Amino acid sequence: MEIEEDPPTPGPPLSEQGQCYRVFLYCLNVFFVFTGVAMVAIGVWVQMDPINEQVALLLGNDLFKMAGQAIVLGGALILVVSLLGCVGARLENKCLLKMYFYLLLAVFVIEFSGGILGMAFLASAETEQNLTWSLRDNYGADGAEEYTEAYDFIQKRFRCCGVAGDVIDAVVEYKMTAFWLNQSPLKPRDVVPASCCREGVDPVICRLERPQNLYRLYLHNVGCLTATEARVTEYGGVVGGVAICISVLHLGGMVFTFLLYREIPSKRSRS
Repeated sequence: MEIEEDPPTPGPPLSEQGQCYRVFLYCLNVFFVFTGVAMVAIGVWVQMDPINEQVALLLGNDLFKMAGQAIVLGGALILVVSLLGCVGARLENKCLLKMYFYLLLAVFVIEFSGGILGMAFLASAETEQNLTWSLRDNYGADGAEEYTEAYDFIQKRFRCCGVAGDVIDAVVEYKMTAFWLNQSPLKPRDVVPASCCREGVDPVICRLERPQNLYRLYLHNVGCLTATEARVTEYGGVVGGVAICISVLHLGGMVFTFLLYREIPSKRSRS
């Protein structure tokens, strides 16, 4: 005759406070899924946007690439980690919650680092100095084609010419570059590249030297410094600010995970 064993006596239920922690942590992880998608999208934008790439080249600063990679990695991890957090909170499993806590800590470090790199890019850009160096030392020079192409790209995209000031300043700046010096003095020389020409203007005629008061009729009459600085500020602010704010929310998730972990009795932890 088989003797039936009594089922194990369940441990004490969670307190009302513990129930609040569990529900809040569960909801927080659902929110983290959306933040993870947002972080991946921002990171991909940073990596794929051609304007960001060309501006970073001209400024000689690769921090934006590192920030974008950190944000994509952190966003992808939080999608997986959030699922673990939801399961751990639902089952009230201390082992899963402990694993979730440490993984969330790793995500926090990655995303916070990405935010700091974005802010560092904003702080260390030295936009005017680097744009001037890229133009005078590299535009039209042999072996520096990528700088020439990058400058042409932003001049067309931002509808600007040169670094700072108006088109007259741009003409003076371009006369100090290899673009001007490499042209034959035996025939009319182009004072600026075709990327400085206004839309709808003949790209051959617009580049020729003429009286100063006529340049603005054919060429973009503003330097690229203002538009580039705005782009750097937008990038540093969006990437750095969003990454740091979301990482702080993940820090809050760790706090509630710790509080819920303490509320679950060891003997009641479900497997």
